[in-house]
Amino acid sequence: MRPFFLKRYKHLKRFKEILQIISKEGLGYTFDHLGITKRLGQARHRKKPGKNHDLIPAASRIRAVLEQLGPAFIKLGQILSTRADLLPPSYLKELELLQDRVPPIDFKKIKKVIEEELNKPLDQVFSKINSVPLASASIGQVHKANLLNGEQVIIKVQKPGIANIIETDLEIIADLAQLLEEKTERGKFYKLRRFTEEFTKTLREELDYTFEAENAERLWKNFQGDNTISIPKVYREYSSQRVLVQEYKEGIKISEGFIREKPAFTKEKVAARLVQAICQQILSDGFFHADLHPGNIAVGEKDTIIFMDFGMMGRLDDQTKESLTNLLLDLMNKDIDGIILSLSEINCIPSDVNKSKLRRDLYSILDKYYHKQLFSIKLKVLLGEILSLAYTYQLIFPEELMLTTRTLILLESIVERLNPEISFIELMRPVTENLLSEKISPSRLWKTLSKQLSTLYRLTLRFPKHLELLLQKAEEGNFRLILEHSDFSKLIYRFTTVGNRLAFSLIVSSIIVGSSLIAQKTESVFLWRFHLAEMGFMIAVLMGLWLLVSIIRSGRI
Repeated sequence: MRPFFLKRYKHLKRFKEILQIISKEGLGYTFDHLGITKRLGQARHRKKPGKNHDLIPAASRIRAVLEQLGPAFIKLGQILSTRADLLPPSYLKELELLQDRVPPIDFKKIKKVIEEELNKPLDQVFSKINSVPLASASIGQVHKANLLNGEQVIIKVQKPGIANIIETDLEIIADLAQLLEEKTERGKFYKLRRFTEEFTKTLREELDYTFEAENAERLWKNFQGDNTISIPKVYREYSSQRVLVQEYKEGIKISEGFIREKPAFTKEKVAARLVQAICQQILSDGFFHADLHPGNIAVGEKDTIIFMDFGMMGRLDDQTKESLTNLLLDLMNKDIDGIILSLSEINCIPSDVNKSKLRRDLYSILDKYYHKQLFSIKLKVLLGEILSLAYTYQLIFPEELMLTTRTLILLESIVERLNPEISFIELMRPVTENLLSEKISPSRLWKTLSKQLSTLYRLTLRFPKHLELLLQKAEEGNFRLILEHSDFSKLIYRFTTVGNRLAFSLIVSSIIVGSSLIAQKTESVFLWRFHLAEMGFMIAVLMGLWLLVSIIRSGRI
């Protein structure tokens, strides 16, 4: 563990700037409480916010502080706005309002960055480039241009010096997280240092446009052959860490005149396509656009959905996808026990949580929706009420789950903008059910069963060798067995389950082998007028399917 403020002299000026902004908004006393002002040799701010700040909620002042502190802190606030397990609802709502819009910088500076990255003059790559940016944010800005062959492109350029500023702030954020983890129980419980490490990794990837290029190409591959979705092509030969050149797609952003100009049936079709695309990204591909605001979505010819800006993407492993699909269906079906089971599968519920009380509180929330039609239920409101329990019970939500939740809430708001009479949940339910039915199709089930049997076969072959190595270590005196009595009943249950499944798999394998031997006989063997080999194969398939379903339901594939 590194000492707090190991690099404080290096970043002293920036620390003072941060302290001044925080003090200006009436929050300096929090630094005093943590002992930061003392360590920096600054004047103390023991007083609570004065009358000028009393009228402004603390959450609003925190948002103002983050916006003034710059891109790293804005990004941090945007991530925190999804963490219902870390902050109360009032703070989450306020942080959702964080803006990342800044005035554009002089085009001469942008031109210099492009030429440095491409190592050649602009006129050797582009025949035309618009000096007025299409968009400007704290990290970069976007310009429209034409290649020498006439193709229209957009150029995303990182602002000069921004990487150094962000790196400094990331080190400061890491120091603050360390201090909060040392000084507060919640900081220790939520492992804030690990949280900031993940945040740092994400933001550093966003600073490297090669990652964004890879994200765009991966998303393009996932939708290859789907003419309803369009992903701009990346020009790798003109792209680098600080410059990204992509195909320009003509379309109307959903944030612009599309909603005002298009008829209701067109907007409904676009909404359905958008829901289908995002659900596929989340529940099927496990790779989804995680910055889903209207400015990053456009509608092209034939109502094609155009996605833009791939700096922030979410990733889900197979188990999380499965559990998330079950969770969404449980929510739509108002299945409380199913919701608790799905949350447990994602490791959201600590072992010491009173599940009976959690179930009662969850029931009191969902009971309000039992007799409502799906079209009258807002996912944002429902999830907001459920997530409010996270702060109360100190539930631990994985970052990818919170990112998924935020994406679905943003998607719902876009659908409402397109047509307030469209029910987001009604659009999502059949898509979710179809994706789930695909996962349990006979071909997918057979593939999973084959994979399980193959794994079992390899383990069986390796077992004697592993046992030999184990005995060898025991003879050499290098074998140690450490047992910790912690929730031993669960451990026994898991061992029993594994043993039963192993025995069941061996029985199924034996039936298949026996049936194959019978089938090879020249004379057919019958039992009660039924072909014995066919009966054996049918029994093996049924038993295998039963085993597979039980494994899938457990969430431990």
